[in-house]
Amino acid sequence: MSKATISHEQVTTITNFVAIEAPPPEDEPTTHLIFGTSQIQPVEIVANRYHRGLAPLIIATGGVNRNNGIVEGREFLKLLVERGVPDEAIRWEDRSADTWQNVEFSLARCGRRWTPG
Repeated sequence: MSKATISHEQVTTITNFVAIEAPPPEDEPTTHLIFGTSQIQPVEIVANRYHRGLAPLIIATGGVNRNNGIVEGREFLKLLVERGVPDEAIRWEDRSADTWQNVEFSLARCGRRWTPG
């Protein structure tokens, strides 16, 4: 996938949808995409939603954090598993270096049809 196949508006829409300020629907299961960040709040929100049956698929995304050296996608995977989310519910990537790549590389993780249960 190249930058030409997804528009700036689509990236903005996806980013806004998963932002903490725009929480997911309270009663509707949705796929959750956790972008690279040094904050723990997205992991807590998504783990809670998984346990309530509202996050059947979680995509953790993020390469090496330039500030602390942590590989964010792997760290999110570890933190989610520590909170009782099974590996089968999590897809992750650890190559992205910016928000554009977070979205681009994560879309590849959505290609396979997901069947909860």
